[in-house]
Amino acid sequence: MSFWLEERKNMGNQEEFVIEKGVLKKYRGLGGNVTIPEGVTSIGPGAFYMCWTLSRVTIPDGVTSIGAEAFYRCERLGSVTMPDSVTSIGDSAFTGCNWLFSVRMPEKVTSIGNYAFRWCKNLTSVTIPESVTNIGDEAFYGTHPTSVTIPESVTDIGESVFGAIQEVVCYKPCVISCLVKGRVRNLIYLGGGLSEVPSYFKMAAARGFIHAMEQGIKEICRWKAEYLHFIKRKRKRFVVLAWKDRTVLMFMVREGLLDKVSAMCFLKKFEDTDNMEMNAVFIQYYHEHFGTGGLGDLSL
Repeated sequence: MSFWLEERKNMGNQEEFVIEKGVLKKYRGLGGNVTIPEGVTSIGPGAFYMCWTLSRVTIPDGVTSIGAEAFYRCERLGSVTMPDSVTSIGDSAFTGCNWLFSVRMPEKVTSIGNYAFRWCKNLTSVTIPESVTNIGDEAFYGTHPTSVTIPESVTDIGESVFGAIQEVVCYKPCVISCLVKGRVRNLIYLGGGLSEVPSYFKMAAARGFIHAMEQGIKEICRWKAEYLHFIKRKRKRFVVLAWKDRTVLMFMVREGLLDKVSAMCFLKKFEDTDNMEMNAVFIQYYHEHFGTGGLGDLSL
């Protein structure tokens, strides 16, 4: 077996790569770290299909497209280097690449196909360039990025592009429709006010507004009055959120949105946990909004 492997390792590029008129049709090598030869202009459909031994691939400058299922279920693929020449990523191009942790797409990519990165379970960092105009159905479904910005350039977006995701930043109402109800924690919508957001995403959008304010995203400030009106109407629900989201809690403190009972409950919580800093914050809040009555011996 070792002799056979050594012979395979010594095979030239002509044996490892099947290339026709600039299109990489098939990879026949042993995997590991692979550099695609210069002169290739396109990676054809299924070129590395289920190449389970592939761990790293470098795509040369001049390649403009990555075909459908090009790296389908290359389950150990952990790194992809794409050149700036790439403009399109085909359907299911990287589906099931479980070892991919991050993807940086070139600034010239305009199209991301259906299911392109579906079920890349460890994908936690995705950067979508401002050149992208089309994102296909379930392109990132089953991935787990913490935050994704869908640029204003996107005009066509499919269904269920993401599954569960903590934060999405977007500029167009059409993007919201691609998100799965109940699976987005914070929706930061910068294309308009809360009135443009579907009713089933308003809580996520209001929570996203709070986080955007904390992050200093000034674009959203123009709709502050609209969001505040909604948050005041849903005050009880946001008090519940505040128990597990410190950003929401501090926003409600700064805006004076906690009622007397809630403020006393939070004060008791931080007193019991010996969190002196937060304890002081709530003593001051209580003094400013409700006076000193009911605080007993507590003082700043």
